[in-house]
Amino acid sequence: MEFVLTFALIYSVIFSVIGYNIGKRKTIGSTGGALLGFFLGLIGVLIVACYPNDFENEMSDLEYDAQIAKSYSNINVPASSPDDLIKWFELKEKGAITEEEFELQKKKLLKKQ
Repeated sequence: MEFVLTFALIYSVIFSVIGYNIGKRKTIGSTGGALLGFFLGLIGVLIVACYPNDFENEMSDLEYDAQIAKSYSNINVPASSPDDLIKWFELKEKGAITEEEFELQKKKLLKKQ
């Protein structure tokens, strides 16, 4: 008897979690999905899955694409050798580094390529 109650409780909790996760994207909501999953099990989850999607809480394709593009724009790309060479040349022209230091950095950058 104890095994049956334990099995029933585990079964209800599992389908409650599944109903919750499906329901949060549906018009029924996460609480309704969890309750249907808990009390009706697989039948409840199937009922929740049949509810229409909640389009107010979903991103449109354009919004999703914009969010992805924004996340890629935050990636730091290392500067290329020509950019670094220009930077070192400008420092030499301003007098911040000597001609020898510039030539040393130039050799290092050209060796990388």
